[in-house]
Amino acid sequence: MKKNLRKWKILLLIALMVLAAGGCGKKIPKDSLTRPPEITLTAFVKEAGEVTMQAGSYNWNYRVSKEEESGGVADAPSPLDETYPWQFLVLPASASGTEQYKFSFAWIVKELEEKTDEINWPDELTLISYDETQIGSLEAQAAETVTYTREEVEAEDFLLPLHAGRVYEILLTWDEADYKKDGFYGTASYVFRTVTSEPEQE
Repeated sequence: MKKNLRKWKILLLIALMVLAAGGCGKKIPKDSLTRPPEITLTAFVKEAGEVTMQAGSYNWNYRVSKEEESGGVADAPSPLDETYPWQFLVLPASASGTEQYKFSFAWIVKELEEKTDEINWPDELTLISYDETQIGSLEAQAAETVTYTREEVEAEDFLLPLHAGRVYEILLTWDEADYKKDGFYGTASYVFRTVTSEPEQE
């Protein structure tokens, strides 16, 4: 009798734990990104630096369950706004605006480190550049705009060509067509400046 009573107590405790876990809210599937990933640019010359960035502006959607979708929107200032919290990518001190430096591109998902290779790369990567003299001129035209396809970006030899003295915006797009597989879709913007020395902290 005592054994049966103890058994029922254990079963009741397990049932309560299950109910408590269920009452904590729905868990986000591990195969879904709840925000845009970080990206890293790495130089192939020792004199240049590396930069890791989080998205500034984005429009993001992700799967919560089979029946439910959620998302978020963030708006950052214009890349040329003097108040923009730029990340700085340091190029060699001898770099001029005419010299081109190649940087590898990688995207990082800390929560999904083991699965990142299984998730589709961005469908498009658009690289927009402005001359740093245009900072403060919010209506200025881009000096250059180049769009790369997924096939180009995911290639092992893919490199981004960058110049000194520029403000860059990287736009990443994941199409909704892959939502069923990846559990997310949307666009994200990453902004940085290329300089020849690290700016002093004010």
